[in-house]
Amino acid sequence: MEVSPYVEWCDFFDDKTPYRWGAVLVSLFDMPQGPRIALILRPESMKIHGGQVAFPGGSVDIGDRTPWDTACREAYEEIGITEKDLVYMGCLSPEDVLVSRFKVVPVLARGARYMTEKDFRPSPQEVSRLIFCDPTGISSNPVTVEGEYKGTRYDYPVYPLEEGIDIWGATARILRRALDSGILSFDGLKS
Repeated sequence: MEVSPYVEWCDFFDDKTPYRWGAVLVSLFDMPQGPRIALILRPESMKIHGGQVAFPGGSVDIGDRTPWDTACREAYEEIGITEKDLVYMGCLSPEDVLVSRFKVVPVLARGARYMTEKDFRPSPQEVSRLIFCDPTGISSNPVTVEGEYKGTRYDYPVYPLEEGIDIWGATARILRRALDSGILSFDGLKS
């Protein structure tokens, strides 16, 4: 799997693409309980993706020059961490999110320092709960579920986290690709 260099948004845009563009932050942190990937549970009240597990992220804003800019801005808005808390590791190729008509660039990062849950400040408007996922607990063989979207059947991976909370859809696909890339290695983490 090829990881893109530090690219600008203009390298992605195409006037013929009927999608909106966005970026998500796939981040690995050194925490008291060991290496953890930061995920969020979206509030049930959200019209699209409500009640779903996701990476912090969202749409490109006018001031965002790169996917890194978008991912950092969204991470600050949603979970209260800043660019200074992160070390850029690269980008994966874009992922389609059919339901919301997005093309999302997964931005990979590591925490710049040892962090605890108190270092994060989730926005109650966008985050119902922060989830710190143990990457070693993610199976390389997820449960496969059949879905349907506008008459088209497809299979998608599901990673059970805990009772009633699963990682699935684009988040599951991105998580699997990020872990398979080897970029988010645990080397150098204290825990």
